[in-house]
Parts: sequence; structure tokens; C-alpha cells
Amino acid sequence: MLAFLLTPSIAPLVLDRADSDLFPWELTGAVLLVHLAVHVSRTSPPLSLLIAAVPSILNVWLSVTLLVMSYLAGRRMSSPRGALLSFAAVLAVGSLVNLVVLDELWSWFTTVAALPLVMVFPWVVGRYVRLRDELTVGGWQRARQLEREQDLLAEQARMRERARIARDMHDSLGHELTLISLRAGALEVQTDLSEKHREAVVQLREAAAAAAENLRDTIGMLHNAAEEPLGRDMDELVDRARASGVRVELRRQGEADLSKVADLAARRVVLESLTNAAKHAPDSEVRVEVTHREEDTEVRVTNGPPPGGPAPAAVGGRFGLVGLHERLVLAGGSLEAGPTPDGGFAVVAVLPHEGPSGGGGVAVSTAAGPLPVAERELRQARSRARYGLVFTVSALTTGVLIAVVASVVLVYQTLNSMLKPTDFEELRVGQEQAAVERSLPSYEYRQGRRNVSETDPPGGSTCRYYRSTTDMFAPADIYRLCFADGRLVGRNAFSPGDG
Repeated sequence: MLAFLLTPSIAPLVLDRADSDLFPWELTGAVLLVHLAVHVSRTSPPLSLLIAAVPSILNVWLSVTLLVMSYLAGRRMSSPRGALLSFAAVLAVGSLVNLVVLDELWSWFTTVAALPLVMVFPWVVGRYVRLRDELTVGGWQRARQLEREQDLLAEQARMRERARIARDMHDSLGHELTLISLRAGALEVQTDLSEKHREAVVQLREAAAAAAENLRDTIGMLHNAAEEPLGRDMDELVDRARASGVRVELRRQGEADLSKVADLAARRVVLESLTNAAKHAPDSEVRVEVTHREEDTEVRVTNGPPPGGPAPAAVGGRFGLVGLHERLVLAGGSLEAGPTPDGGFAVVAVLPHEGPSGGGGVAVSTAAGPLPVAERELRQARSRARYGLVFTVSALTTGVLIAVVASVVLVYQTLNSMLKPTDFEELRVGQEQAAVERSLPSYEYRQGRRNVSETDPPGGSTCRYYRSTTDMFAPADIYRLCFADGRLVGRNAFSPGDG
């Protein structure tokens, strides 16, 4: 790429072009600047734009470097802010050099008109390619993430099935083995039992006890070892949380005799809520309210906003609340969870006293936690697209408006820099400058010296240039008037092809 960009710079030297517009020192400087722009294009794309803009001032062919650097900047810049600043800097410096230093209106117009073409448009193309690549890569990343999530869901399903098997074995087989062992023990102490039968009963009791022990070991392997113990009752659960540093208060209202399933579900609601409060709202006050009504019991766990502001998003997918819902459905209850008006969070569970009577329901709000990954990434992509569209349209519109204004100014000054041929013929060398200026147009045709190959002006004089017609598209003679010591010392007419 460096060789391609340097070709316009070194071609005049290689071909030994005598008519080259660039001097050797200018060529050397252009080569160094192009090399530097390529070198910093990866680490600092905005800086490479500014560096590449300098050689383009020397020769139009060197604008290839600026065009390529603009495209690469669009590919490599994560934010368009740096590009906007670079465009503004190039426009400001170019205007300053052309209008103030060189006093070349036409060069300024060329710079303004070329800016959208050689900088903004290539940058927009590069930006489009970057966003397209990000979308492609993001799609594959999202696919891999979905695969991982599917694996996680499958593992959770296996864990639930293992827990279900453990419960079934404990509730059915464990109970039967215990009864067998008890009955065998009762037979063992019977006095009218023969020694042979007594020995068989002892073996039966020992086998039942061994089977029960093996069952406990199997259940231990199937059950989730990381599951936190619930404690014997609600008070023990709250006391354990308070001892670990949670600022929790327990309030009870009324009395009720809950079933074992409902009691376990109520304690699981409190445990999960205390865990979430400690994770997402550390140091906040937690209030546990248990209200026993005539037909059901309500368990409400509320935590306030964290004193130090929201905690960093914790890793988790709200599976704890989903698990609570499943447990409450088995108990015939319902679960609601969501943010409170003061910025806290509340979990409300209702448990019927008469056991399961329906499917229950859940209304778990996600407003208090982080957005799902897909929705968050979609919002970010839409925001980037809107911002990029606004920036692109604004940049192009601004460039077009500047070009239009520059064109209007150029046309106005060109039309008002016409010196009538009859007025030119009446001018005589030696006339006073004040008298000559009374017949001159309002503006000088500053591009005159660029459009003709003129002879040397008189020594020590200052020359002005004017057009012979207002027709901008027709060949026009260029009039040169040179003044020195307050008098007209030279008047020349040049055709565009004069040498």
C-alpha cells in the first residue's frame, strides 16, 4: 500500500518530468508525510487524516493518500467523533492557508469542494464496511452464546430431574425401607420366634438398614450439594442471615398451621429473597412479613435501594425466581416479583392452606435487573446506527452547504471582476493609480495568474488581474495591470493559451 500511495510523489523524479509542479524538497516532504500517515493509520486514524491532508495541498494526485486514509479511518475508528474533528481541522487549516496566507480564492473553493469527495465519502464507505463486519461477527458471537445458553438450560433440566428423582426416592423408597427395618426389628425381639427364623429376621433388618444407608448416599449424589440449608423454621433462617451481616427484620401477623410443602416453600422464598438482596442491594434494609390469613398465607420480602447506589450487575439469569415459581406451583400458590417505587425490590408469595388447587402464576419483572443480552445489544446497535446516520447526513449536508456557499462567492467575485475591453484600451501607461482605479471593477480576478503563462511584470510593481467577459464558460482574455509609485507602469492582455 505504501508503494501505491508513493507513486504520485516519486513519478516526476523517476520520469524526470521537467514540467512537474513539485520541487525536489516538496517531493521529499510528501514522501515522508505519506510514510508517516501510513505508519500511524492503525494507532491514530484521526492523526493520519491530518497528516495525509498536507501532501494533497501540494498536488492533486497526492489526494489519493487522503482518500485511502479516510477509508481506513472509517474502518478502524469506533466513534465518528474523531473523524468530525479531523474534517473540521482540515477545513479550517485549508481555508486559513488559501484565503489568508496564499490569498487564493480558487484554491480555497477547490479544497472545500473536494473535502466531501476525498474525505467524507470514503470515510462513510469505510464506516459502513466496519458496521457490516461487526454485524457479521456479532451474529456468530450471538449464535455461540445461544449454544452455551442451551447447554446451560440442558444442565439445569438434568439437575431438576436429579432432584426430582432424589425426592421421589426419599419419599417412597426411603419410607418403605424404614418400615421394613422397623418391622424386622419388632420380629427380632419376639420370644416365640425360632432361632433359625430369628437369624433370618436379623439378616433382613441389616439388609434393610444397609439399603437405607445406600439410598441416603445416592440421594446425596443426586441432590444439589450447593443448596443452602433452610433451617428448622423461619426464625432460624432469619437469624442466620442476620448473623452473616444482612440487616433483616421479621414480622408475623396471625397464626396458621402450614403443610410441610407450604412451609418449605415459604422458607425457600425467604432464603432466595435474602440471597438476592445481599447480592444486588448490599447494606440495604430487608423486611420479611409473614401474614397468615383465613385461607392462605402471604410472605412478602422487601428490600430498599442500596445506600451506595445500584450494585454492579451480578451474574445470573433470574433462575432463582423461576425455581421459586415451580416450587410455589407445586404448593398451589403464586409469586410476584418486581421493583418498588423507591428503587428497591419486592417478592410476594401467596400459599394456600388447603394445598394445590391450580397452576398458579408468576409476574416476574425484569425492570430492576439488567436487560437481556439480545435486547441490550439490539438497543446498542440501533443507537449506533442512528448516531452514524445522523453524523453521516450532517457531514455530507454540511459539506454540500459549504461547497454551495463557496460556489456562490466564487461566481459573484468572478462576475464582478470583469474589466470591459473598451475601458482597458483607454488605459495608458503613466496614468495615476487613483484615476485608473476609478474605472476598475469591485473585485480582482485572483485566478488570472493561474490561468495564463505570463511574462515577467515590471520590477518593483504590484499587479492586478481582471477578466474581459462575465461569461464564465467562454474563453476570456486576462488583463494585467501593474502599479508602482502610484502610477500605472504596465498593462498587458493575455489569452488563455499565451506563453
